[in-house]
Amino acid sequence: MFRVMRESENVDERQHCFLAQSPGKPPRYLSVETRQELLRVEAAWHTAICSAVTYLKSKTFPVTFNSRSAGLTLEWTQGFTLSYEGIGEIAWRYKFSQLRGSSDDGKSRLKLHFQEPDSIAIETKVKLNPVAN
Repeated sequence: MFRVMRESENVDERQHCFLAQSPGKPPRYLSVETRQELLRVEAAWHTAICSAVTYLKSKTFPVTFNSRSAGLTLEWTQGFTLSYEGIGEIAWRYKFSQLRGSSDDGKSRLKLHFQEPDSIAIETKVKLNPVAN
């Protein structure tokens, strides 16, 4: 996770601050000297994420959705796909461009907010209880 801090959120007198966090670790509060450096760090973070996704091409995470075992697949060319295990039935599929927001509790709940095609409606999909690998 990478997030540029608004000036009102800074915890001290430093400027150009951001949070960086790895899974299972507390966030790190960091700063750089100039706005240009902050923009370069942010661009490098996004480039690294994009490169990792491109390299992996596809990753499926075991989950429980609507009380059924399922797999949440992130695929570079297709986007997000949730399919039920065993029968391969696709519950839903959205392109990356349709993702409008996401949130999680850091433990067992993930909310994904997608915009429906040709509509302004936002659909919320909730994934519960990730299955340990």
